[in-house]
Amino acid sequence: MKLTVTSEYHCVADEGEIWSVDRGTYAAQSKFLDVFDEVTVFCRVGPGKRSDVMQKVTGDGVSIVAVPDFDDPRSFLRVAGGTMAVARVAASAQGAFLLHAPGTMASLLGSQLRRRRRTFGIEVVGDPGESLAGATVASKVIASLASRQLRRLSSEACASRYVTEWVLQEHYPPAAGSPTFVASDVDVPDSVFLEPVPTTRPGPVLELGFVGMLHRPYKGLDVLFDALCQTRHPHRLGILGDGTLRGDLAARAAAQGLGDRVTFLGAVPTGEPVRAFLATIDLFVQPSRTEGLPRALIEAMATGLPCLATPVGGVPEMLDGYALVPVDDSGALARAIDALAVDPPLRAAHAERNRMKTRGYAQSTMDELNRSFRAAIRDTTVP
Repeated sequence: MKLTVTSEYHCVADEGEIWSVDRGTYAAQSKFLDVFDEVTVFCRVGPGKRSDVMQKVTGDGVSIVAVPDFDDPRSFLRVAGGTMAVARVAASAQGAFLLHAPGTMASLLGSQLRRRRRTFGIEVVGDPGESLAGATVASKVIASLASRQLRRLSSEACASRYVTEWVLQEHYPPAAGSPTFVASDVDVPDSVFLEPVPTTRPGPVLELGFVGMLHRPYKGLDVLFDALCQTRHPHRLGILGDGTLRGDLAARAAAQGLGDRVTFLGAVPTGEPVRAFLATIDLFVQPSRTEGLPRALIEAMATGLPCLATPVGGVPEMLDGYALVPVDDSGALARAIDALAVDPPLRAAHAERNRMKTRGYAQSTMDELNRSFRAAIRDTTVP
């Protein structure tokens, strides 16, 4: 059976091949071949030059259905006709479907599938109502519409996977009686849990770390910069990731006098390069305004790092209250960083607790759950 799956990554057509990063690559998409005979990725593709961290999307058993690239409502209007035509063709294909939601591609294909009464599976990794909510009337309308659509899609899916234990399920419940799984596609090899928790360094100046794409302001790096301006000690921050906001963020850090304390390290492939970075820091910080359940946070916890994060999405399922700081509260974040900086035993306790909490996310466990989810989509698909 063939599977058509949506991807929210912006792919690049270069040198006659299609390239992407992270979970958009062939290595990620080919995992579906353990259950399906072939995979087609419904994604955006634009011209460009691939970066060093990009990898090919297509390969044996994996092809794409490409729509013209767009990044906002204005650019979508320029390609809307062609995009909708491609979505209609994709929804008419034989086989099974999987929507990675929330996301623009999932919304486009999901709408066409519902019109044709096709069955589909869904993986819910975030809350569009939370991520799009804002002060403007337009953003509130978009958030409301996106939330309403995701509730419809989740309630009609033949099988569902959630990254949270209960948070997203409360807002976007699955169809009654349908196979439902709780699993992440986080990259935490079983061997990580055989390694000792890293030695806690004395401080009081800490090496802080952040991992994430720099395409959207919801990651809250501006709040972290403001916090660094308020800490009692000159902590340093390493940022692993890249995106369209990098230039603006670098300019902001320089304007705030943080140029020598904030280092932009660029993007690296997932897996060992990320763990190598985590081994160099004392404290992982995730100041997001919205999340589903961030993979980077789980990876940092699993390596044995103390973490600070905001209580958004499924984060409170992972961290206790003393490791959570209010959204957009740079003062509270600064105080929390300083408190951990001068208390190595407390950081060590956080690290031990985080390692224990994430044992259920070991690769072998996640692989088994995700394969069961894929098999459930196959087995419940109506031709």
